[in-house]
Order: sequence, then C-alpha cells, then structure tokens
Amino acid sequence: MLYEGPHSSPQDYFKTVLVHLLLVSLYSLLYQGAFLLIYPPTCLFFIGLCLLLSTMHRRAHRLIQATYVGEWFLVQIWLQPLLFMGILVAASLCVMSLAEASGQASVFRQIFQLPVDVFTSFLYIFFLMIFSSGTYLFAESFCAYLMHLKPGHLGRRSRIVARLTLVAFVFLAVTGLWIIFAHRASNLAYMQAMVYENFQKPREALKCYSQVPISEERLYQSARFRMARLELLRFRDYKLALKHFSEVIAIIDSPLRDEAILQSMFCAYNLEGKVEELEQYFKLLWDMGSHLRDEAGFLLAQKLVLENRYQEAESIYLRLKDLPFWNFTVQSWLNTERRRFSPTAFRAKQELENLRVTKL
Repeated sequence: MLYEGPHSSPQDYFKTVLVHLLLVSLYSLLYQGAFLLIYPPTCLFFIGLCLLLSTMHRRAHRLIQATYVGEWFLVQIWLQPLLFMGILVAASLCVMSLAEASGQASVFRQIFQLPVDVFTSFLYIFFLMIFSSGTYLFAESFCAYLMHLKPGHLGRRSRIVARLTLVAFVFLAVTGLWIIFAHRASNLAYMQAMVYENFQKPREALKCYSQVPISEERLYQSARFRMARLELLRFRDYKLALKHFSEVIAIIDSPLRDEAILQSMFCAYNLEGKVEELEQYFKLLWDMGSHLRDEAGFLLAQKLVLENRYQEAESIYLRLKDLPFWNFTVQSWLNTERRRFSPTAFRAKQELENLRVTKL
C-alpha cells in the first residue's frame, strides 16, 4: 500500500471541503446570485454535499493507494473519478425517475420550497458540482500518483479494463443518441426554442415551442409552461399567458401544475379579476399542500385589502401565521434575478400588524 498522496492528513480533507465550497459559491453566484447561498434549505444542502463529495474523495484515494502493489494501480487512477461521477449521476437520475414514476415529480422542489426557475438553476449547480468534483479528483490523482508509476502497473489486466471501459462508454453514447433521435422532431424543436430564448428571440422561441406535440407529454408541459412565461415576462400578455398556463393546469399529474396555478393567479390579479377567481386558485394550492400556497395567500390577501375586505384578509394571514417555522416564502420580481425570502409565519405577523394599522 502507498502511504503518500492526497488525504494523508486531516488538513487535506479540510482543503478538499474548502475547494468544494468555493466551487459551489462560484456556480451559485454565476447562476442565481447570492440567493442560493443564504437561503437556509439550499445552504444546508450545499454544505452537506461538499462534505459528502470530500468524504468520497478520501475514500477514492485510499482505494487507489491500496492497489499500489498490483496491476490495478494505473486503472484506479482514471477509473475512480469516472465511477465517482457515473455512480452519483446515475443515482441522482434514478431517484428523480422513481419520484416521477410514483407521481411525485415535484417532491424535491417542494422540499426546497423553490420556484421552478430557481430550482432549475439549483439542479444545474448540483450536477455541475458532481462533474467538477470528479474532474478535480482525476487531476489530483494524476498529479499525485504519476511519479509512483512502475512498469508492472502497465500489465495485461490494466489494458483489458481500459478496453472494456471504452466499449461501455461507446455503448452509453450510442444509446443516448438513439433516445434523442427517437424523438428527433420534438427534441430538436424544444432545444431550438431554448437557444432562441437564451439569445433574446422570444417570437422565434414561441414558434418552436408550439411545434412540440401533445404526445410528448413531459416536453409538451414544459413547452407550454415556457410559452406562458415568455408571454408574461416579455410581452405582458396576461390573457395569452393565462391560456397557456391553463393547458398545464389541465394536466392533473403535471409537476408544473402548482407553479402554473400561482402564475395564473398572478395573471388574473393583473387583469383585475374577481376575488372569487383568486380564491379558487388559492384553494387549489392549499388543498394540494403546495409550498406555493403561502405566496398565493399573500397575493389573495393583498387583493382583499385593496377591496377593503379586511376581515377576510386577516383570516388569510392567520392561516399563514400557523404554518410551520421551516416554511419560507420566496419573493420574486419580474425580469430580474432578484430574490428575497422570509419565514412565512414571521411575514404573516408583519402583514397582520400592517393591516391593523390600515384599519384604524
């Protein structure tokens, strides 16, 4: 066994944790500003993720060092990082697929209490951390152990494993391409729409999203939701946005349904819809147990205050005040990455005090 290399001391472990924390901070600032770093659920998750990845680094290095006397030493240097990334990605995708198959596709968004756009950035950061951590493990292993290579490490077994690994990756690549081309028209239309959207061409993006057929259930839901968001954010066409959101709401098991209900409520509010319409949306979210029920409640109460229906607004705030202390309300602003959060019960108490002052 080799007794030299990374993670030979506790200081190496803390250095690895620090590197991961710096990476997650960089990605968070790049994709969502500082919000994900200070928002308690995601902050705690990222700290736990950094500790887990660093612990797996230490375990991988010990496995590499344990094979120093055999032919597997060179194989372990490049195979461990690949297994590290592959197992974590596969496990994450399996858990997400199981959640979707059991009808709980939005369970992780509910746990972290995030809107769809912020949760999407959160997922980007999560998978970027896996790939970055695996790359860091490979670079660290290559630099640390290259000087310890011996002719015996380049044996027949080492070459066989390298060939089998290459065959496995070619098979995975071909399978992935087959899946993409099996749904070529809808996938290409959706990806083209996302490119147009990123390049600030909303009209072209809307046209491409509209080409996704209803037979492609998941893509169709996402395409309609994105169309509604474009109409809402870029063109302020609340009626057309409401139409597309209603298409998502009609799909009972859609993971985007609660978000579409809240956005529909926002559209109805700006169209000066009746309080009864907003109350229906609020009741839907409350009965679903969605984490967005608090945002809907504050919006409904605001509408009630504008119509001088203070008693009903107070009853909404009292319901929100009784939510658990771990329930957070995320406030968003249109056409900006700015986000703000506060404990729901705390904000409800503040709104109650403001309402009592208004009634005087």
